[in-house]
Amino acid sequence: MGHRSEVRKAELAIIDKARQLVDAGPPGIPRIWLGLADDVRHLNRLGLVKPGAAKSSRGAPLTSENAAKFMRADNAGAVAAMIVNTLYWTGGATVEMLEKHLYRKHQTVSARVNELRDLGWIEAIGTRLNDSGVKAEVYALTARARRMCDESTA
Repeated sequence: MGHRSEVRKAELAIIDKARQLVDAGPPGIPRIWLGLADDVRHLNRLGLVKPGAAKSSRGAPLTSENAAKFMRADNAGAVAAMIVNTLYWTGGATVEMLEKHLYRKHQTVSARVNELRDLGWIEAIGTRLNDSGVKAEVYALTARARRMCDESTA
């Protein structure tokens, strides 16, 4: 089980214990617990379900559907825009440099870099050694892309 799964499991256990405490409703409940009771009632009104238990209208677990939505064009487009913006202001960068600057995973950045290259937005302008000592392509905006960015910032 990954760290996030363990954290989520602990969170759900705390929520479950809080629900049990509020449902038991012992007399003379301390004032601090009244806030907890309100919070648990609010959680109950939200209708939260345990991870993996909810299903989409197509029968897929909601978490899978949400992950697929997250990977669709809106997010991919946002990352591509961040790459273009970074290359516009820096003049050039390797995939590794973009990963670090944008705080994104290698798979995400390299996929967007490949798409931008294939679409003619960026091009390799040389190589340099990355942090691990391996030669890496340095990418920069194409002249056409730079002109488009210049026009949109003017």
